[in-house]
Amino acid sequence: MLRIALFTIFLFIFSASTYGSQASNIQKLVKQYEELGWFSGNVLVFKHQDKIFESSVGYANLDQGIKNQADTLFDIGSIQKDLTAVLVLQAVDDGLIGLDEPLAKYVSDLPSDISNKVKVIHLLQHTSGIPDIFNAEYRTNFRLYDTIAKTITLVNDANLLFEPGRDRRYSNMGYVLLGAILEKAYNKDYWALAETMIMSKVRATSLETTGVMPKVMAELYHFNYDGQQVLVEEDQREHKGPAGGGFYSATDLMLFYQQLFNGKLLSKSSLAFFKNLQKDNSQWVAFGGGKGVSTAVEINFVSGIWVFVLANTDGLVAEEISARIMGLMHEGEIEVPRAPPTTFAYKLYKKIGKKRFNEEFKPRYKAEGYETFIGRVLTDLGRNLISAGKPEESIFFFEYLTKNFPEVPEVYDGLALGYFSSGYHKEALNAFQKSVAMKPDYQSLFHPTNYIVNLK
Repeated sequence: MLRIALFTIFLFIFSASTYGSQASNIQKLVKQYEELGWFSGNVLVFKHQDKIFESSVGYANLDQGIKNQADTLFDIGSIQKDLTAVLVLQAVDDGLIGLDEPLAKYVSDLPSDISNKVKVIHLLQHTSGIPDIFNAEYRTNFRLYDTIAKTITLVNDANLLFEPGRDRRYSNMGYVLLGAILEKAYNKDYWALAETMIMSKVRATSLETTGVMPKVMAELYHFNYDGQQVLVEEDQREHKGPAGGGFYSATDLMLFYQQLFNGKLLSKSSLAFFKNLQKDNSQWVAFGGGKGVSTAVEINFVSGIWVFVLANTDGLVAEEISARIMGLMHEGEIEVPRAPPTTFAYKLYKKIGKKRFNEEFKPRYKAEGYETFIGRVLTDLGRNLISAGKPEESIFFFEYLTKNFPEVPEVYDGLALGYFSSGYHKEALNAFQKSVAMKPDYQSLFHPTNYIVNLK
């Protein structure tokens, strides 16, 4: 008996020592991102149901000096899709929705080619062939789409990218349509369903919560090209919906996934279906992003490590932190964080000037260890400059892309955006014509009428 007792004490001391060391390293990592000015948010880490790390950094409201706390609510972005999927599968369990039923049964006034071919299962699996929501019309007028009913009108002029079930293409629109299906099946508002059928239930299982929603909702801050947190004004924010945008705390999400994977929210068959929405059943990962939004959930069922990172800053900072925490927990290594690639690119440009940037950006970008495709980085930088009221400065970066990728139609679309935003409408149309010359049916990603306006 003495041996058993001593062994138990040894295990406790060893475990506490190990967790303490890991928690210290996680704290160091989080601090590094905070010192960059990039991360503001909450981090929550569990191992085998034991909470081994929790931290809140930065501000929920910079102007008012309100710091982030454990119960602060964050915009979770596309992680909302997991709640939507669970709601749909609960409806399947209740016999209100059939996975093989066509969209036409629940949503009217859509093109028949879409509504009759696309089934509920296709929407859940991102195999519907319905284009994503982010077309030029939406990008230009996103504030208009403040309801599910208004948002799905974007499908009216859409064509299927492929026959449903034959390929996979991530589609936010697919999950907006699932929200419409849920409202039809239950005759209730989507957000009321999410609260009553999921969140109120999972919060009731915790001794750490009274079930009352915390009042502090984190403001959204864009981490800009110059390395500063800038408030995302209300008119720059997308409306929330079934594809993204609910506000929850890190503890809310932990309780949701705990109850979900413990079989408390879905039947055995529906839970198996849910887990098969991702290829690797040994883990579950979910991410959310947008302007002022970055969220990450990484759960490893084998090691028992659960990581939740919710940020009210953007640039995929939560994804970076969660990935590095997972690496630290499994491999014990910490890689010193860098600023986002758009920030690196802009600061390098300001430091060395246009001529040297043209000559040195690629090798210096690679030498710093960045891996994100530079076309995406500089397009994002250009669009950020336009949003910040510096459209003429964006033109240089779009021109850089046309010089380096002259056979890609999208780069001329970007250049057209830079010109158009600067008031150079004829130059914009000329640039866009190069996209069309390469691909006759090309449609702008940024302008709903392909830069054709009344120039009189």
